[in-house]
Amino acid sequence: MLSNFLYAFNGVMPIFLVALVGYILKQKNFLSDDFVKVADKLVFRVMLPCLLFTKVAYTDMSAVNNKDLTLMAFCVIAAVVLTTLLCIIVPLFIKDKAKVGAFIQGVFRSNVAFLGVPFAINLFGEEGGTLASMVLAVVVPVYNVLAVTVLCIFNPDKDNETVTLSKRIGKIILGIVKNPLIISIVVALPFGIFGIGSYLPDFVEGTVEYFAKASTTLALVTIGASFKISELKGRIGLAAAATVIKTVVLPASFMLFTYYAFGFTGVHLGIIMIVFGTPTAISSYIMAKNMNADASLANQIVLLSTLCSMFTVFAFSFILKTVGLIG
Repeated sequence: MLSNFLYAFNGVMPIFLVALVGYILKQKNFLSDDFVKVADKLVFRVMLPCLLFTKVAYTDMSAVNNKDLTLMAFCVIAAVVLTTLLCIIVPLFIKDKAKVGAFIQGVFRSNVAFLGVPFAINLFGEEGGTLASMVLAVVVPVYNVLAVTVLCIFNPDKDNETVTLSKRIGKIILGIVKNPLIISIVVALPFGIFGIGSYLPDFVEGTVEYFAKASTTLALVTIGASFKISELKGRIGLAAAATVIKTVVLPASFMLFTYYAFGFTGVHLGIIMIVFGTPTAISSYIMAKNMNADASLANQIVLLSTLCSMFTVFAFSFILKTVGLIG
């Protein structure tokens, strides 16, 4: 039992301790708002794309087995089906369209880009990091498309609806095409598919690796520095409901389903936990703010789910380890 506890503790706590350092440094004014803002851009536009590139480009895609493909297909299909069901069910309980869009996005959209790979590496080593990156290659674009669709459907702005909607969709689609994470994955895929990643010059590989290795630490520091407990005020009921669904109901349900339906265990079951159990993506707040959704609710879901996931990811890891499904 102690070994299982230590496995879960050692796999999860470093992630949150680094984020905690970021929070403390910000509270002590060691980190400024300007630094956090610039660091976020650096991670999102340079470092994280480098990390994803290394994970995808240097992975021999020909070695991907049927279980890996099943995992990737399930994550995509589950995200689409889940979002569709939410679009049908949530409006029955929430009448404010701005809140509906923010709530749905907060439930289905995980911060798997920033936290998924670090969690996977800590829990399952390089095998976990590689598989998580492969799943990211298909999940990140899907999350972006679903987010655009949901926020357009539940956009409360009725003025010049047709023109506004078409322009907004065009602008967001352009944003998706220009998304650094998606670009890095698209660029990396041929290297992985044709097994030519090893042919990259050493100086190129070394440069990319430097940025990739720094991405996780800086991302976690900025996540912690961006956390503001004071912003959890108001709309707490909806934020709490979204958080429970996001961090408890979804990962538990999907892990049970894939275990019995596909026989997932080990790293594959762990990736299901990570993809659906990590907190809501920070970018959901930015997108909600720019598409007339309830940005305050979106922000509170991000904050609350980030706080709660510290306990839920640990609990799930401990339980899975104890019953012998991972490890």
